[in-house]
Amino acid sequence: DGEDDRWVFECRVRQQK
Repeated sequence: DGEDDRWVFECRVRQQK
């Protein structure tokens, strides 16, 4: 299961303002 990894990846990508 890599849902946590995808969540963290999206969170970091969205915080790359």
